[in-house]
Amino acid sequence: MLNSSDCNPAPVPWRLTTLSNHDDLPGAMASQIAKVLLSLDAEAVGSLKEGVNFKKSPEDGKCYIIFKSNNDFKACKNQCKHQGGLFIKDIEDLDGM
Repeated sequence: MLNSSDCNPAPVPWRLTTLSNHDDLPGAMASQIAKVLLSLDAEAVGSLKEGVNFKKSPEDGKCYIIFKSNNDFKACKNQCKHQGGLFIKDIEDLDGM
């Protein structure tokens, strides 16, 4: 008999999308359009470590931060709102890699 703790699910593809308002006609109801910002295949998802990960989109070169915790993901654009620069790995966080 298998417990859920005995199973380690295989990585699946993952996409980060955003919704933006799209106004075609003045006075018409605003519609929303979904745009894929970053797409990861199963291999890339499997290579994500627990905690903070930095990924660059091969399509447009924009950088994203992905936080992985127990196979849950949170992501945001990698850009400092104060200075406009990018966050980078700290030398103390490299763990010998």
